[in-house]
Amino acid sequence: TDKPAAPASTGGFSFGLSSAAPAPGGGFSFGSTPGGIFGAGTTPGAPAAPASGEAGAGGGEDEYEPPKAEVKQVEESDALYSRKCKLFYKKDGNFTEKGVGMLYLKAADNGKTQLLIRADTNLGNILLNIILNKDIPTTRLGKNNVALICVPNPPLNPKDAANVPVSMLLRVKTSEDADDLKA
Repeated sequence: TDKPAAPASTGGFSFGLSSAAPAPGGGFSFGSTPGGIFGAGTTPGAPAAPASGEAGAGGGEDEYEPPKAEVKQVEESDALYSRKCKLFYKKDGNFTEKGVGMLYLKAADNGKTQLLIRADTNLGNILLNIILNKDIPTTRLGKNNVALICVPNPPLNPKDAANVPVSMLLRVKTSEDADDLKA
């Protein structure tokens, strides 16, 4: 009965050594090969040489670019008119920006028109929601602005219980949009 020869023992576990060289001392060994453990062949602390095709000074890696948030606007399907605008209100004699959003004109009861401005965000917060009628004065200011005086809803300052009329300014992109809005 011939038994196959047992494989030669290498004397222990070795990491980083070539298979031809036995581990010295017969135990664990974390030796060094000419190429280093990971084959880089560099000394500790020395920068690795740039690979072919890469620029030498800092051009090797792409700059980190954070993911862009997708803004899905809240759409008003029954709107008669819609335009992007910027809303301002008058505070201490100057117009202060309230926000950027989509302006919608919608048909309301009794032949009136609802003016609704939703913020240009995923939530679509309401910046202004009023009913337009003949009693609300609207005027053109400058090239692409329409001014009106109304009691804002929602209130500009929720802590302030006074419902006083405020001058609001709607800025649209072009003078044609402002003409359409004024009409």
